[in-house]
Amino acid sequence: MRLEFRNIINKHKNKPCVFLAHGGSLDKYDIGEITKDKVIVACNMWFRHFTFVPDYWVLCNMVTTVPVVSEKLKSIYDKKKKKPILCYADSVDETNKKSADKILNGMDYLSYDQRNFDNKNRKTIQEELQNYCKQQQHFSTGHTVAVYAIALCILLGCNPIEIYGLDLDYRTGYYKTLHDFDFEKYSHVAVIPGLTILDPTRLLTENDLSIIIKGANDIGIEVKRKS
Repeated sequence: MRLEFRNIINKHKNKPCVFLAHGGSLDKYDIGEITKDKVIVACNMWFRHFTFVPDYWVLCNMVTTVPVVSEKLKSIYDKKKKKPILCYADSVDETNKKSADKILNGMDYLSYDQRNFDNKNRKTIQEELQNYCKQQQHFSTGHTVAVYAIALCILLGCNPIEIYGLDLDYRTGYYKTLHDFDFEKYSHVAVIPGLTILDPTRLLTENDLSIIIKGANDIGIEVKRKS
C-alpha cells in the first residue's frame, strides 16, 4: 500500500532506533547487539552486508530503483519474515507512479521528494522534517541517502537514534560483504572499490547532518553518531 508521511510520523514514538550505513567502522560492532530491540533503518543494498531484515529500506538513486529491488522485496514478503517498508525518492527514481504502484502491489511503501522545494501541493522530506522539528531552515538536496534515512528516523518519532557506519570516506572501506551475495545479479549497481567523497561534498554533508541533528535535539530527540 502506498503510504504518506501522515501514516508514518510518530509511528514509533520514543522507541529506540538504529540506522546502519555501510562504512568500514561498522566492523568494530556486534550487529546483533546494536540492533537488538530497536527499529532498524537500512539503505541501498543492505542485503549485501546483513542477514536480518530491516524495518525500513531507504533508497535515493537512479540505479537501485523500484524495478531493481522489487524482486528482493517480494521474496522477503513471500517468506513471511519481517516486512520492511520501502522508502524511495520518486524525485530521483524515474519509475512512474502507476508502474511503481503495480510493481509494489501488496507491499507497503513511501515515496518522497528530496529536491522540489516550495511546492504547495507536496512537501519534500526536508520540509516535512523542518516542520516536525519546528526549525527555521531545512537541509539541502543532499549528497548521500544517509541524510534521508536519518530524517526518516526522526519523523518516525524514534528516540534515541543511533547511527553506525556513516564514515563519509570510502577509503576506509566497506563493512564486510556476505559470502553468498550475488554480485553478478547486481553488478550494474555494485559499489566502485576505492571511491572517495571529495572534500567539498563531505563538508556539505556534514553541514546537512548538523542541521538534522540540531533539529532533533531541539525537540528532545537524542541522535548519537557512532564511529
